[in-house]
Amino acid sequence: MLENLKIKPDFDLFTTIVIASIIIGLGATIFFLWIDTDSYSSLYIVPDSVVHDSYNNSVYYSYGVTSFESRTMNYSLNVYFDNTLLKTKYFALKKGETLDERGMVTLPVNITYPSKISLVLTTANAQEEVHFWLSS
Repeated sequence: MLENLKIKPDFDLFTTIVIASIIIGLGATIFFLWIDTDSYSSLYIVPDSVVHDSYNNSVYYSYGVTSFESRTMNYSLNVYFDNTLLKTKYFALKKGETLDERGMVTLPVNITYPSKISLVLTTANAQEEVHFWLSS
């Protein structure tokens, strides 16, 4: 009869541990599957889209921004020639939206090669940069 008393408390402890493990596992699963905590944006230059028009001293390129943010995000996109700011664009995207555009910048006179054209995307949370090089 005393042996039965020892088994019952161990069994209750084991049951409590199993139930607690299930609850913790379900909580972690809900957190990682249903709560979207990953928030970022993607800035890219379309491959083979860069055209350097040396006659008009300008550069044409295609770029895109895709939002994977958790809410509508405000962006500023700065375009630099080496370290000189050429232009700025402000826009907003909702989660899952993509902005695809053709850009154009007029280059300063008497540039030296190679020269770097940078696109810098800034949000409230982060800053991303992509670039390409111009050669003669």
